[in-house]
Amino acid sequence: MKHLIYIVLSIFLLESCATTQFKEQTFPTNSVIYEVNVRQYSKEGTLQAVTNDLPRIKKLGVDVVWLMPIHPIGKLNRKGTLGSYYAVQDYQAINPEFGTLEDFKHLVDKAHKLKMKVIIDWVANHSSPDNVWIKNHLDYYTKDENGNAPIPTLGTDWTDVADLNYDNYDMRKAMLDAMKFWVTETNIDGFRCDVAESVPMDFWHKARTELNNIKTVFLLAEGSKKELFSAFDAIYGWEYKELMLDIAKGKKSFADWIHYRKTYYNDVASGKNVMYFTTNHDENSWNYLEKDVFGKNTKNYAILTTCLGGIPLVYNGQESGLDKKILFFEKDAIEWKNYENAAFYQKLFSIYTQNDALYNGISRGNVTWSDTNTKHIFAFEISGVSNNLLIIQNHSDTAILYKMNSELLDKYDLTDLLSDKKITILNGELSVPKNYALVFKNK
Repeated sequence: MKHLIYIVLSIFLLESCATTQFKEQTFPTNSVIYEVNVRQYSKEGTLQAVTNDLPRIKKLGVDVVWLMPIHPIGKLNRKGTLGSYYAVQDYQAINPEFGTLEDFKHLVDKAHKLKMKVIIDWVANHSSPDNVWIKNHLDYYTKDENGNAPIPTLGTDWTDVADLNYDNYDMRKAMLDAMKFWVTETNIDGFRCDVAESVPMDFWHKARTELNNIKTVFLLAEGSKKELFSAFDAIYGWEYKELMLDIAKGKKSFADWIHYRKTYYNDVASGKNVMYFTTNHDENSWNYLEKDVFGKNTKNYAILTTCLGGIPLVYNGQESGLDKKILFFEKDAIEWKNYENAAFYQKLFSIYTQNDALYNGISRGNVTWSDTNTKHIFAFEISGVSNNLLIIQNHSDTAILYKMNSELLDKYDLTDLLSDKKITILNGELSVPKNYALVFKNK
């Protein structure tokens, strides 16, 4: 019955709210998001350690910092030694392992001074089974067929959480009040909403409206259904992530990338966006290492991801060649080494922010030419409002001479935007570096 009510309410409210216009979000059209796993970000595992590093993160070209859940973690049925961030014990408190509320406010203030936004992970579908609500508000939780509550989220192995009952409107109000707390008390700029598709859409519509009455916030849904755009500014590009993995494994080709790039946004309204990534906390901890699936071409895939007209994501550690699966329930700090990829990301995001052919939510640049037939080479043009870019990628382990036709030679300045070097042409051919790319801008 609970899920039937969800469906009926969602259909009704999606139809009635389809034309609702929320306040325009104030994020740049060329935002870059950086995901922070506070526990593993440093040996200290504190908010202060993240705050200290904000200037370095900013230098990468990042303007949005997303913090994984910062709340106290439940102890009942806890997984591992330290538990999951997504088993929230108190929605209006800071995990004492990370620091204090004042530490968090200081982080937000410093980010704002650096002209960066801060969003926090919000877990609205479930809490820990020893959440502070349990004692006095057991009716906030879903019951099983025998009337027992709380119970884990059905259909999952999340034994360390308790499913919340969205048939209870007092619970909805408490959840929304908790979200408002973080906006009003700490001046955060929005939320990344965990398993957003499992929460009724009419709750998200109300949250969007009431939060925007405080300040215009950015809402990112962990979900890929386009229906989420009725309440959220951005959704996940899971389909694209799977496409990249299939291309890297040889199951699909770059022709499929061209098709995705040309067709995905056809029915997505202007101002709505998709967050694209080659990895994140889930993929890294549970599924794969970038180097294992993308190998020496990891940077090439990062370039492709940034060319999609969406919002690129960097997971903490990628700029230092993150080479391990970070444990989820234990302390397992990132080994920062020498930030070997930092200069690459800085240059890539500089290209992204300075060329509207790559902007999200505006032109989403039209792919107008491509070469997917030359072995190991993938080349394409993207045209924007005021400029065009030509990207030529070499996915082999040796440099390749690539023949440029006269039309392209006349059209593009052959200064590579990634290296800032003028590329020499000999007999109409140029050398594309191994496992890397050349990026040219029109004259």
